[in-house]
Amino acid sequence: MKSFLRPFMAVVAMSACLSSAQAAQKDATFFVVGKSPRYTQDLDGKLTQAGYYLFAEIFLNPGGTVTTGQLKSPAGLADDFASTGGAASHIKRRDFDSLEALDKAYPDGDYVLDATTPSGEIKALSVHLGGARQFPEPIKISFFQDDKPVHQAAIQPGKDVIVRWTAFKNGAEDPRGILADISFAMVSDCNGAWIARTALPFDPIPALSYRDMSFRIPAERVKAGARYKVVLEHAKMVDTKSQDGIYALATFPTVTHTYIETTGGGDRTCKGNW
Repeated sequence: MKSFLRPFMAVVAMSACLSSAQAAQKDATFFVVGKSPRYTQDLDGKLTQAGYYLFAEIFLNPGGTVTTGQLKSPAGLADDFASTGGAASHIKRRDFDSLEALDKAYPDGDYVLDATTPSGEIKALSVHLGGARQFPEPIKISFFQDDKPVHQAAIQPGKDVIVRWTAFKNGAEDPRGILADISFAMVSDCNGAWIARTALPFDPIPALSYRDMSFRIPAERVKAGARYKVVLEHAKMVDTKSQDGIYALATFPTVTHTYIETTGGGDRTCKGNW
């Protein structure tokens, strides 16, 4: 979440019936705000703490738009949402060197969304980001081909890659029945285009559960001489609700970013801030 996406998973528990307000909202699906520790994993599998960040996103239905959107924090800060031109609208991610610095700028408490869409307004939608710190443990990612472990820099092209990760130990169901804790995985190429990702919450295809520990990159998407970015997220939900036709989530996710490289000739030059 900025997670991009997504890699935020059959564990999504949704209400059996949508309210009339929900039925009226055709643009936005859900809103999420969170604080996250970020880790990087090098090509030899070493994990390094890489800071903390605050993010907020409004995820859209196909063809949906957000006309205006603003997030208000307990500190009185107001961050505007900007459209990505795709499946989400988000505030500019705020990065910090320490959790203390993040908490000072964006303290725990109620985060409030106001937004307008062509199908209706979302007024004062509040979720509580706080309580006991429940960040999942740092996530270690490993890779397999032909049922055998493979080094991250020696992935064979044209074969399935199974991405596996360490357990989401404090994952749990949602007592409100809206969304259990989830895992989310995303893989992108050097141009930033997704080549594989798991489902978002509330998609027709279920998102990955906190119980899940792997997913597959299809063989036909694994090209020779390529470099791919892999993002794995364990999202601990701390508040869930539904109002004004949109689901609202507050979360403490842990995220690991890493890379894989395939054998063979090719151009591994990656464009931009990748």
